[in-house]
Amino acid sequence: MDITNHLFSFKIENFKRFESFEMKDLGSFNLIVGDNNSGKTSLLEALLIDDQNGVASINNFRQAILNHKVFTNPKYRELNYFRNIESHNFKTSFYLEYLNSKSEVSFEFDPVNIRFKIWGIPNGSFDYFYNDPLLSVPDFPVPFIPFYKGYDSDLITYYSSYLQSYPKQKEKLFKYMRVIVPDLVYIEPTAPKSDESLFLIVTQQSRNSTLPLGFYGDGTIKLFRILLEILVNKGKRLMIDEIDTGIHYSRFKQFWTTILIAARENSVQLFMTTHNEECIKYFIEALSDEDMKGLQEESRGISMIELPDKSVKSYTYSFENLEANMAMGNEIRGGAR
Repeated sequence: MDITNHLFSFKIENFKRFESFEMKDLGSFNLIVGDNNSGKTSLLEALLIDDQNGVASINNFRQAILNHKVFTNPKYRELNYFRNIESHNFKTSFYLEYLNSKSEVSFEFDPVNIRFKIWGIPNGSFDYFYNDPLLSVPDFPVPFIPFYKGYDSDLITYYSSYLQSYPKQKEKLFKYMRVIVPDLVYIEPTAPKSDESLFLIVTQQSRNSTLPLGFYGDGTIKLFRILLEILVNKGKRLMIDEIDTGIHYSRFKQFWTTILIAARENSVQLFMTTHNEECIKYFIEALSDEDMKGLQEESRGISMIELPDKSVKSYTYSFENLEANMAMGNEIRGGAR
């Protein structure tokens, strides 16, 4: 597994819930736990910062902005909403540490000249006026899966653009999906009539006719989306909010095994949140199987704890510590102290 582009530590200053927040000793597979409003989703949004991708890095925030629904035509002034609401500081910073390098990406609102300055990414710094529209959405998927994201037209776009012409990648996807749909033959985009939109259909050996992917259960669609984005974001990182949503407990161990193997084979670093103790339990169980033990060293549990002063601190558990704490019945899912 190539971990060259994997984060080893990540620090945020003046971003939404956080005045300052840091995670250290990150692995390839990071399961993040914490109480409601502890900042788990904000953390995943912050991880959208990609100092390797130029201006498109900042534009990933378009996805985070649109999640709030109130912005229909995002402009750079909306970056101001990402500042810590109690802070008088107009600069938001992200510190990223990799295997062989460190970097900082910052954006700062200049209230005098009413503009944003962005720096710390390739090609130097950039100035944008307060009312300038954000750049158009990049031509690659934003690597963030919100908890509510199910079947949508973007799945067809990603599939058609990134897998349709690559038989080996498609077969990888089908192989991974057979953990939930064992007799899966293939999945293809199609339209019943020329004037109708494309949709994804599924062919199974046990069925005489095809069935639209959207007709399947939430767990099947959730796994398809995660696997598709793992393949599309090969060599990068992927953030998944409330990964347990829609997954039945009886499928969870297989679900984890499939996702972790797919991420390892495609060198994707995962950051995933959950509230669910069963989700943690099956994460540990999947990694305890003989053929999965090689992934334990790169697996982490990260607990977000709210301190009395309302700041948030992270505690990183190695796989061994995570397993031991669960076995002893210790509460590791975060909360207030």
